[in-house]
Amino acid sequence: MNIKINSTYMIYGKMNGMKRFKPISGDRFVTNLIYADLFRVTSEEYKEKLKLELIELNKQGDFKLKKVG
Repeated sequence: MNIKINSTYMIYGKMNGMKRFKPISGDRFVTNLIYADLFRVTSEEYKEKLKLELIELNKQGDFKLKKVG
């Protein structure tokens, strides 16, 4: 995915027997979007940090970023 600076994203994921992707909040999945964490990419350093976080999460399950708005 092409992550753009000054854009906002949510991380969605699923693990093991989950049928649908769900947004995350901290270290858990949530159903209601108002509880999901938003990630505002404001710099190149934060962009790289977010990419590394996704790589680590994908070692545990299937995770992806979705652009908000």
